Amino acid sequence: MITNVLGAIWPLIIFPLLIYLNLQGNIDFGGGGKDIVIAIPMLVFSLFYIVSYIFMLRRKKKIYIAVILCSLTSFLLLIIITLLFAQFLGVKR
Repeated sequence: MITNVLGAIWPLIIFPLLIYLNLQGNIDFGGGGKDIVIAIPMLVFSLFYIVSYIFMLRRKKKIYIAVILCSLTSFLLLIIITLLFAQFLGVKR
């Protein structure tokens, strides 16, 4: 049971840690004040991950398979949402 809970919330554990380290200056992504923009996709990824992980556990998937599938699903959904927002904002290639 503890493994299931830790498997579901690991992105939400890492997310605040990375934001804290970024704000303290320990991690620098080379963007200056724009580094905080990285936080928004990480938060969206974490929320997608938790929803898909709960769905996978309800379907009685093994933990390692659930983690892999949820990571891939979350990443693909994040890419799709990014492309949709880019279209709405009028970003062209």
